[in-house]
Amino acid sequence: MLGVDDRSREILGISLEVPNIVECWAREVCPELVKPVLFANIRKLTMKNAVGQQVPAIRIDLEASLLVHKSSGECFRKNWQLQA
Repeated sequence: MLGVDDRSREILGISLEVPNIVECWAREVCPELVKPVLFANIRKLTMKNAVGQQVPAIRIDLEASLLVHKSSGECFRKNWQLQA
């Protein structure tokens, strides 16, 4: 989630001027800068913040993968819990 604080889970939102820019950036990062390619479902949405205002946010869902993904010299492995 872009627009939500990782630690407190407080909904902060994204500046009203940039949701389209942030969405385009996320769409370019997954296929162009991460190898092997990450397939992502990216959605713009609005959420209510602590004072009840609707603020823009972006949700990025990644497909499950057992591969190690590399970007800018760093490696990332998604940990998925498999359910029987």
